[in-house]
Amino acid sequence: MAHKPIKDLCRQGLLPYLHCALDSIDAAEPLHMLDAGCGSGIPTMALAGRFSGHIHALDPDADALENLRQSFAKKDWQHRLTTHLKTLEANAFPPAVFDLILAEGLLNVTGFAFGFEILSHWLKPGGTCILHDELKDHEEKVKFMESMNYTVVYTNILNEHIWWDDYCSCLEQQLKHTSNPGLYPDELHELQLYRQNPALFRSLYYVVRKNI
Repeated sequence: MAHKPIKDLCRQGLLPYLHCALDSIDAAEPLHMLDAGCGSGIPTMALAGRFSGHIHALDPDADALENLRQSFAKKDWQHRLTTHLKTLEANAFPPAVFDLILAEGLLNVTGFAFGFEILSHWLKPGGTCILHDELKDHEEKVKFMESMNYTVVYTNILNEHIWWDDYCSCLEQQLKHTSNPGLYPDELHELQLYRQNPALFRSLYYVVRKNI
């Protein structure tokens, strides 16, 4: 898909915040991991670079998964990756199978409680879940996760200024230098949304541990 390289290039700007979340995790390696809603895999690559072990990557976009497989092959990591062309479904994996689950923006799409309950079903007791979610109903989300026997071990807010400096401004510059911006409707729409209401781009990283 022609528009993916622009978005992937700009997505790199937000990786330092994911690295901070990953650094908050104290886990014995190797790990059995899942990137749920992986897209073309910029965060998946960061996960593979930080922890040893095998990664399952789930997404309904076949082109994105192919991009991810190619990225892993370039690193000679293909033996560490299994892709799943699926949406978030409770029966996609057995219960309590993963040590670490990453969900970047997925729960914005599925609904927080619905998506988190499915992810929790797949996570081992003592396992860790990293969530990057919209900054909305924070206290209610924390209470919900605590009611499901989780402990919040790390949070980090990305405000609208971070999103502009480290992501949206990159989109703007890349689109200015393309001969046909109309080929990138998703990126154009994101910029329009930001200009209309920057507060929509506030987000928050959670790292939560499933208590034993």
